[in-house]
Amino acid sequence: DIVSSVENMDDTLPESFVLNQNYPNPFNPSTTIEYSLSIDAHAVVRVYNLQGQEIVTLINEKKDRGTYSITWDGRNANGQPVASGFYYFHLKAADFSATRKMILLR
Repeated sequence: DIVSSVENMDDTLPESFVLNQNYPNPFNPSTTIEYSLSIDAHAVVRVYNLQGQEIVTLINEKKDRGTYSITWDGRNANGQPVASGFYYFHLKAADFSATRKMILLR
């Protein structure tokens, strides 16, 4: 039983890096961002405005191989609510980099 349990866990570990689309999208007041790491890696998830200015860093730490989710509450690094509009979220981990667009409707 223990061996089959370990095999089942291995089956659920991600085989590649993935940055999923946030949900809900559009969102108000918060949204969830999911990502997967196929190896242990330092992961950085940041939110940017359309001008490419960083709004907030959500994650900046070493993570084990696996799938993670983070919630963003539509606030900047100073805790202030940001305006309605389009934003980008970006994942950088090992050699992987991906960006997706999201919409905040207040």
